[in-house]
Amino acid sequence: MSEERNWFNTYIAGFFIALLIYTSMFFILEWMNKIFSSVENVNPLRLPKMHLAALIVNIILFRFLIMKDRKENTAKGVLFFSFLYTLAYFLLINK
Repeated sequence: MSEERNWFNTYIAGFFIALLIYTSMFFILEWMNKIFSSVENVNPLRLPKMHLAALIVNIILFRFLIMKDRKENTAKGVLFFSFLYTLAYFLLINK
């Protein structure tokens, strides 16, 4: 049991958890956006807002991992992914 806990408390695990949560949240928001736009013909969440909302979920996860679970290394991996994605967004996507 302790090996499983040690594996979960690593930077790589935090990075992949953040990647999984970010992509799933982004696709859920995209799906909701398509439903709303088909019903009312309005686009409530534009692309930058969807990226921001998905990153907010990662920051909430970061706080939960630091304060409640005391998994500092996993939280650092989540924060590292959030930082890298934000940097890539501003350098590559948002021209």
